[in-house]
Amino acid sequence: MDYLAIIEHDGAAHGGLVPELNVSVTGKSPEQVRERLEQGAAFAIHYLELEGRTVPAGIFQSFTDLPAELQEAFSAEQVTRITPAPINPESVAISEAIDRSGLTDTEIARRMGTSPAGISRLKNFFYWSHNTQTLRKLSEALGVPVTNFDKKTALQDRLHALSESVIPQEDRQRAGTLSYHGHLRVQLRAIASDGTGVNFSSRADDLSSPTPHSPVITVQGTDDQGRPAALTGHVDTLQFTAVYLGFEPKKNPAPHPHL
Repeated sequence: MDYLAIIEHDGAAHGGLVPELNVSVTGKSPEQVRERLEQGAAFAIHYLELEGRTVPAGIFQSFTDLPAELQEAFSAEQVTRITPAPINPESVAISEAIDRSGLTDTEIARRMGTSPAGISRLKNFFYWSHNTQTLRKLSEALGVPVTNFDKKTALQDRLHALSESVIPQEDRQRAGTLSYHGHLRVQLRAIASDGTGVNFSSRADDLSSPTPHSPVITVQGTDDQGRPAALTGHVDTLQFTAVYLGFEPKKNPAPHPHL
């Protein structure tokens, strides 16, 4: 989706805004202003989604669609269209992990043997050149698993712990090691901010995401009437519950007839 933007030039000053997203920037050139508007629009959409709020649908298609006060302040020649820049979900996960750690960029840089500027680059939502070695160093500096930067893996670990928490100890013993004697049935439920819910199992293929590090997750399952249903949302805004459905003993296999 793209948005109407205004880029102005007044002497040596350059500026721009995306009215529908309340984004405004300045820059040294029209090209820099455009780049910053694209990144600012991406930031605005990211935080709207994170808060579960509606993302504007790009209703301003031309200069005449703008509010009267903007038409008076600018001209049609200053209007253009911009597309929000792509955000790297891995950078988002890194930024969130650093925020949770409570450590300063300077301290993290010291532990990793790099500079604070290097840490700032890792957190940049528009940086795409992370490598495995750097991520491992970062995980050691923060004292967290490297999977913390992978939203889907982290969610699977969270759901596994949630499922384990509702299973009675006596049924664990009945099932035995690796559930050799039976299946411990747990139903999970994903709930969106509007109350919409989807019931699903703990299988990994019930969860999908656009990329390995994407914070947007689609949960495949059923609605309360047992019909196929899906729910898509940011992993940090979806809520999850678990209900234990009971122990299901394994059936003895039928004996093979003698030939």
